[in-house]
Amino acid sequence: SVIMAGNELTTGSRVRLVGLTGRVELNEKTGLIVGESEDRLTVKLDEGTEIRVKPANVLQAIALEQDLPREIERGSLQLTKNIGNIKTSRPRSKHARFADEAIAEEIDESQAKFMKVQEQDGLHESGDEDEIENDDPPFSTRANEVVTIRLIRSRADKGVSFDLKNGFTHQVFFQENKLQTDEKIHEELIIGYVKPRVEIIYASGSLKPWFDFKFESKVDIRQLRKENLTHTNVIKSVENATKFCDYARLLGAVHAETDLPFEPVGELVGEFPAPRTAEELIEGTGNEACGGRLVLHHFIANTADSVRLALRLQTLVIWLIECGGCIEVPDENWHVITLYHAAEVQNRTVYCLVGFVTAYRYWAYDKFEKQIDKCRLRLSQCVVLPPFQRKGHASRLLRAVYHLARGNEHILDVTVEDPSPDFQAMRDVADACMLEAELNGGLAELLQGMAALVNIGRRFKLCMRQLRRLADVAEFHKAGLTDPTVDPETCTLEALIVLRRRIKKRLYHECLIQQGRGLVENHGHEQVNVVQQLSSN
Repeated sequence: SVIMAGNELTTGSRVRLVGLTGRVELNEKTGLIVGESEDRLTVKLDEGTEIRVKPANVLQAIALEQDLPREIERGSLQLTKNIGNIKTSRPRSKHARFADEAIAEEIDESQAKFMKVQEQDGLHESGDEDEIENDDPPFSTRANEVVTIRLIRSRADKGVSFDLKNGFTHQVFFQENKLQTDEKIHEELIIGYVKPRVEIIYASGSLKPWFDFKFESKVDIRQLRKENLTHTNVIKSVENATKFCDYARLLGAVHAETDLPFEPVGELVGEFPAPRTAEELIEGTGNEACGGRLVLHHFIANTADSVRLALRLQTLVIWLIECGGCIEVPDENWHVITLYHAAEVQNRTVYCLVGFVTAYRYWAYDKFEKQIDKCRLRLSQCVVLPPFQRKGHASRLLRAVYHLARGNEHILDVTVEDPSPDFQAMRDVADACMLEAELNGGLAELLQGMAALVNIGRRFKLCMRQLRRLADVAEFHKAGLTDPTVDPETCTLEALIVLRRRIKKRLYHECLIQQGRGLVENHGHEQVNVVQQLSSN
């Protein structure tokens, strides 16, 4: 039998379920205990369902209903409130679930056992009834909350620092499922450490990196084994994810790197004054950052210096681009454009990386001119560091790619590899502004037929898919709908109704083409006629 709150619970006792977190719909339901095991009770509910629960999740129904004042008076129900007050007076991390031994010493043995049961069930009074239940395993910490990146320009410089709360640490910290080797578990978690901290420090110019891992204490391996867990090998995880990078063994090596003169790798392709908002983000410089500028450099990743910098840039891709794959260098087809903030500090120019793009050049066939000596520039990665985002730097990098392509007559157009929705939105706005400013007739020239689209694409190195998107923008502009906060579906203008239907028809056609490709791959070419007939209708 089990003693709980002064009452003896045995087989046949009538109980009420409380405190269930996995199946909250069963709380307050009543039933009979029909079986017992070492640490579980089997309860058959009045509705006929059987459930196995911990003793802490049951109360005698009679005691709860009839003897409530007496139970509160002798402290059996006050126990939960007292423990809740102790716990809420010492706030804990939402994602770190460590047993607090100091609290256990402050209360008697019975309270400690009750608190342990509550902690295992994830029960604690937080004061926030809407708090989302934490499903992370015990002794774990969210990596997004403890990983920081810092770029320093000198030994005494605080540098530009940012966290990875919106980063993609699941690409670095994870464990492979032993049962299914292709499945990852415990993603974004650092397990087995109290208050872990991971800091990656770069020389702001050359990007010479060093990383450090610290923690207050290490959880006993015996406690982890009880939960079928192991310590996360943080150092090995970072090194495996960025095995191509030359991390410094000591922070002093990064400091020494900042003392050396640095010039960005490659050819200067653009320079303009830095906005005041960008200068203010450079901490610890005071008025020395005034007069700063932004510089764009282009290089091909086929020399020792360019390959070294390209690989160091890829360490940022791992943290900042979801499913971001690293480029393989040296390769004369990989083009990299970097954007640096340059400032005069103590009679020397110091640089801090703002962002970069990578693009790959590959062969393409010109179906309009029937030429085979053309190539295409595919933009693969675009990274702007979080402190500098939403300052127009991504559009500057995109224009630099267009400028590079327009300077080479063999480059047919510029495409983007699997653009994210945010990047595509930025690209649409940047391209529309560029055409509106440089075309004599503005965006309206996009509505003059296929020949006009081809000519504009050749001139500005825009691919046909992007030109069609911009033509849609021109249609909306012509119809008078330029407010992005207005839903086109609510407008009653005849021109917009026709436009909506035309765009939906084209999108439906594109979806059918994609469906047709899938049918061909799975069922053979006999399905093509069906898709073509649907598309024509």
